[in-house]
Amino acid sequence: MYILNSDGSGLHPIDDGEYPAWSPVDNWIAHRGCYGADCGLWLTHADSGERRRLTTGGGDGQPAWSPNGQQLVYISKDDGNFEIYRIDRDGSNKVRLTTEPHSDGLPVWSPDGGWIAFRSDRSGQWAIYVMRSDGSDVRKLVDADVLPVWFFEKMAWRP
Repeated sequence: MYILNSDGSGLHPIDDGEYPAWSPVDNWIAHRGCYGADCGLWLTHADSGERRRLTTGGGDGQPAWSPNGQQLVYISKDDGNFEIYRIDRDGSNKVRLTTEPHSDGLPVWSPDGGWIAFRSDRSGQWAIYVMRSDGSDVRKLVDADVLPVWFFEKMAWRP
């Protein structure tokens, strides 16, 4: 991961990682990383380079911050297939939000923090769904195909 100024100057590396997500409230960047055999989600401070471990799952990725910067949602294969989890920014209170035998991924928070949109193939084809931030009230919004390597895609929710 790199940081640079908006004019293209000042390019410098900050850490190795995938799926970077900058906190909406400070200079921490959530990302997937592997440091030796220690794979999972990490927080890296954009200024100091300090690194903090969030999760230990080798298949954890796609972190997305809550609007208040206090929680993240992400995907994990902890239970065999990609599911969506929520965790506090200090790594505590991990909660599994989806429980389908199909893939769920690409989570993103609503601007008010009350909902999470995600992609899933739970109906036999890919679609966009929403659920409350506690995992309840899951609703299919629209069928939506994905690329062959879907976990490299990204979704966003605009206010």
